[in-house]
Amino acid sequence: MAHTQKRTQGFWQEFYESFVRLYGYPLTGVGLVISIVSFSRSSNDTVSLKLAVPVAVVLILCLITFVHMSFRMHSRALRDLPVVEQSREPPAMFPEARALLLLGPSDLYGHEALTSIYYRDEGLEVFIGLGFVFTIQDDGLIQVVVTGTESVQKDLWEKVCNNDKSVLARLMVKPSVPRLFIEGRG
Repeated sequence: MAHTQKRTQGFWQEFYESFVRLYGYPLTGVGLVISIVSFSRSSNDTVSLKLAVPVAVVLILCLITFVHMSFRMHSRALRDLPVVEQSREPPAMFPEARALLLLGPSDLYGHEALTSIYYRDEGLEVFIGLGFVFTIQDDGLIQVVVTGTESVQKDLWEKVCNNDKSVLARLMVKPSVPRLFIEGRG
């Protein structure tokens, strides 16, 4: 399964992409024609109208592009959690680790970030473990080492370690840790 990680773009690249998606070049041509017609039709003593129409056209194009860009960036920011694709034996350097989970690409995670693992059970998200991001691969896939698991969920973790697809599909790896564990009470 080939994954590509989309690199984040700068402001002007985002603006240009929105401009192109909104057919900015044809709209600019139409605006230019409107400006030229307005300029030629207005009388010589109304210089303000000659300048107002082209400025208004440019401002409207910029405003529409900014609105489109903000909607695109907002929807990109509301991404879902990545899917757990598979489980493997953890690296030997972590002898206490339970598993190594391979997640799909996501901008929500960073190297060494703490994670919490949940299992969706009849509408509830049941906390089943803790981990951390071991690495983010060049193809964007995320490796999470599971370091702590709830002892009452041993049978579930056996299914996870055996790559039971029905169980992996119901796992959620969140880029946060419950407050109780940070405070040392969990």
